[in-house]
Amino acid sequence: MKNTKILEMEKLKVLSSFAMILCSICLFSQEKKDFYLVSDTIKLNDPILIREHNKTGLYITEKEYFKKYPNTKKLLKIGKAFLYSDTGFSLITSKDREKKGVSIGECDRINKQSPKKEFTTWEFQKNNHIFYLGFITGSKYNKVSVREHDKSKIVDDTNNYYPILFSICKEE
Repeated sequence: MKNTKILEMEKLKVLSSFAMILCSICLFSQEKKDFYLVSDTIKLNDPILIREHNKTGLYITEKEYFKKYPNTKKLLKIGKAFLYSDTGFSLITSKDREKKGVSIGECDRINKQSPKKEFTTWEFQKNNHIFYLGFITGSKYNKVSVREHDKSKIVDDTNNYYPILFSICKEE
C-alpha cells in the first residue's frame, strides 16, 4: 500500500514536470513566421533563372550546376538551387530593410532569355551576382507567387522552409 502511494506520487511528479516543460516550450518558444530574412548574402557565379513550363515560381542556380543536373527539384534538394523572387520586397518588412540594410530599387537583371521545350532560362547581367538570402515556407511561396490560372507549383504547400534569393541592385 505504501509502495503504491509512492509510485502514484512519482507518476504525478513526472506528469506535472512534463506539463511544466510543455507549457514553457509553448510560452517561450520563438514566434514561427512563414518568412525570414537573414543578414547573409550569397554570391553566384554565372547565375540563371529557371521557370518550368506549366508551373509557377522561379528557381535560381549557377549555369554550371544546371548543365550538370537539369532536374531543378534535385538541385533544390541538394542545395545547389534556390527559390527566387523578383517581387520579394513585398515579403521584406520595412523593419527588416532598416535592420539588415536591405536596399530597395529596380535593377535591370535579365540579359538573355532562352526558351526550351520544358523550361525557360534567363541569364543575368554581369554586375548582378550577389543576392539577399531568406527562408520561406512552401505554402507562403505559393501564396505570393501562384496566380489563379496556374495549375502546378514548384514547391509543396507545406510549412517546410526553402531558401529564397532576392537580387541586390548596385550601381557600378
